Amino acid sequence: MDLAARKYRLIERLTNLVSAEKLDKIEQFLNKEIFEDELPLLTQEEKDLLDARLANHKANPNNGRSWDSIKSDLSKHAS
Repeated sequence: MDLAARKYRLIERLTNLVSAEKLDKIEQFLNKEIFEDELPLLTQEEKDLLDARLANHKANPNNGRSWDSIKSDLSKHAS
C-alpha cells in the first residue's frame, strides 16, 4: 500500500472513530511522538544566551535597528 493510500485509510478510520477516549489517546500519542522529534533541542548554553538576549531587549527596547536600515547597509556592501 502506497503512502497516499495509507494516509487515506487512516483518515477514514479517524473519521469513523466514535470513542472520545480513543481519540484522546491518539492525539496524545501524536503530540508526544511526532511533534517532539521535529522540535530542535537547545543546549542549556543556547537557552541561557537566548534568555540573556531577551532580557537585554526588554531592558533596552530602542537599541535595535530597523529592518530597512539593515537592508540599506547590506545593499551598500553588496555593490
